[in-house]
Amino acid sequence: MDINKVTLSGSCLCIEFFETGGLAGLIDVKTGRNYIIKHNGTGVPLFRLTCSEIRDGVVLPGEIKFSSLLAQEITYKKINEEIRFYFSRIDGMDLNAECTVCLKENPALSYWRIKITNNTDYAIKLIEYPVIHAVIQLGDSIDDDRILLPKQDGYLLGNPLLMEWEGDAPERRYNQRYDYPGEGREFPAGISAQLLAYYDEEGGMYLAVHDSEGHAKMLGPVWIRGDSYDILDFTPVHRIPEYPRNDYTSPYDTVIGCFYGDWQAAADIYKSWAKNQEWCRKRITEREDIPDWIKKGAFFFNFRLRYQKDGENYLNRAPEYVNRWGKELGIPMVAMMCGWEKIGEWVGPDYFPPYGGEERFRRLCGNMKQKGIRPFPFGLSGLKLPIRKKIGKDWPQPELEVDYDNRAVFEEKYRQHAALGPDGNLIMDSEVESWDGLHAYACAATPQAWEQLHDATLKLVKDFGVQVSQMDQVFNGGCTECYNPLHGHHLGRGKWQVDEIKKIYSSTRKKAKEIDPEFALSQEFQSELFIQYLDIYHGRNYDQPRGLIGVPLFSYLYHEYIPCYGGDWSSFLSDNTSGIYYHAANFVYGNLPAGCPQTMWRMTRNVEPEEADEGIMRMAKNTCTLFQRFPHYLIMGEMLNTSKILVPEVKVKFCGLNFSGWRKREMSMPAVLHCAWKSLEGRIAYALANISSEPHTFFMDIPQHGIERDVKITLYRNNLTPNIIRSEVKLPQKIKLELYAQDAAILEIY
Repeated sequence: MDINKVTLSGSCLCIEFFETGGLAGLIDVKTGRNYIIKHNGTGVPLFRLTCSEIRDGVVLPGEIKFSSLLAQEITYKKINEEIRFYFSRIDGMDLNAECTVCLKENPALSYWRIKITNNTDYAIKLIEYPVIHAVIQLGDSIDDDRILLPKQDGYLLGNPLLMEWEGDAPERRYNQRYDYPGEGREFPAGISAQLLAYYDEEGGMYLAVHDSEGHAKMLGPVWIRGDSYDILDFTPVHRIPEYPRNDYTSPYDTVIGCFYGDWQAAADIYKSWAKNQEWCRKRITEREDIPDWIKKGAFFFNFRLRYQKDGENYLNRAPEYVNRWGKELGIPMVAMMCGWEKIGEWVGPDYFPPYGGEERFRRLCGNMKQKGIRPFPFGLSGLKLPIRKKIGKDWPQPELEVDYDNRAVFEEKYRQHAALGPDGNLIMDSEVESWDGLHAYACAATPQAWEQLHDATLKLVKDFGVQVSQMDQVFNGGCTECYNPLHGHHLGRGKWQVDEIKKIYSSTRKKAKEIDPEFALSQEFQSELFIQYLDIYHGRNYDQPRGLIGVPLFSYLYHEYIPCYGGDWSSFLSDNTSGIYYHAANFVYGNLPAGCPQTMWRMTRNVEPEEADEGIMRMAKNTCTLFQRFPHYLIMGEMLNTSKILVPEVKVKFCGLNFSGWRKREMSMPAVLHCAWKSLEGRIAYALANISSEPHTFFMDIPQHGIERDVKITLYRNNLTPNIIRSEVKLPQKIKLELYAQDAAILEIY
């Protein structure tokens, strides 16, 4: 038997296998490019297994690893465009695997599944399948190599030989695999969708996992550096419930193929599958569960209740303060109130009575609602269980100053609900002096998790009239793994985590909306799994840098299904050197606008509107005006594939908190940001914003967008006065536009 000559070949894609079953070729028939690195075949497995040993419900130290190369016998069957490999008695044990690969033509993609029969005493915890060792360089140059990583909003990584990778933890410097749907830890380490792309200008390799249920996994490239070669390992890692003799059959396909274009083309392939999943069952326009005030547009205004000169009495005048900013911006306001918690900012879950006392806080929220302001205590501190926190006055963020000893309460109330690691000890990844202090995590399957997410939200709504609550620090809806057998779930990570969070979200929204139909539930960072379980999410695709550059991947996939508000702590003051970009990016990417009346560091005073930077305020006001005029595009519309426009680049020095895990730095950005949108009615519009201090004249190529009829092209700039550019013309069209400094505009085609 010579497996080396076994191939699956179609008109667009050819897949080759080594004699030992490993992947030898993923070949684009059109270009002849092989995305798989050339090996001699002897050391390339088709899959890898990581196992543990469990005794009396406790995971023993260490891991045991196996691979397909250890099988005593390898056979295969090929029927038409499907091949099945059989791996018998792996490492001489009663451990067997069956791998299926199916090639389909329309679209030209391959579909991979694995079945493992485990009659050993080991517990399989990780399955790496299929092993994908990709070439380190595409084409003749590494300059245009890009890797699309669906971390948070969307990252583009450059080739690591040219641009050394960074990560949000030391071990991620070269290993960019991230957990799905997220870790729920101190660092935002999760991914929000299940696709990868590795491409250059000539074409690319596409990889996705078609899992609609949220099984635990890791995706992302690993840079393997050898003495004579480098490899990019794109192997997906499937986590499975961890118990002895656990068999496994893939409940979903891993999908691999080739494509042409940039990250948007890869996202188009993924969206053709994703739009048929449960999380896309209703668009925003169809979702009666989302309150109208979100669909019409509002400004998320992030300010502090604490540290004002009149102390707790500041709560009496806060409604008028927010109202003044609302009149200046010309848009309804959401009052994102930091420091509302009993102990201090970002200290939970002992939240009540809130800062200022129950009666004063209740009156504060009531007075805001009378002025049309939505009260939003920002936000719940996730599933963290505080133990000890001590931050002094010399800390860079004085608002976090607190000396909080919660050890006795933790031992008495929280320990039994805390998530445990495989060694049986508490999962703790913080320190006393860190911004959120030393803490453990509530397991999502415990009553404590319900108390600090579900019950805390209902108390805020029922007792104080709050209208927005955010599951903050539950990044991407993810939560910590847990090995406590008393909590009633499978050990480690698994689909059980997603199911538990969905239960909490579902009950929270249902009961809160019974109290106040205008209530909205938010989550920090996005995840496709929870789209229909939230009213809005807290995104940061305005934030740069994220890898080589950030891209609005999640909005491109799902904007018409769930609204987003664009971040939190972006100052209106002149030291915010990326403030103009921030408001422009929120506008063109369709995020509800947001901003803050303080600098990022060492400032707690809330400033007045007249103290704002002139350029930042101008961009904010211009975008707020257009948001309210065109919500059918910017809030409820579908983001379209958008081609570049030829404009000069300007330097933007990015500043503020690092939410992405990548260093803030000065970057060159297009002087005019833009994005194409389609409304539910099929109308097309382009959102544009000039982030520079100079006027720019440029040309825009408007494609046909599938429109056969004659159209009118109208420009709305800043103050909504229409300027008809073309009338009764056929698409495509090439038009000339001019935008002045801090101009925002909508170019509508109908």
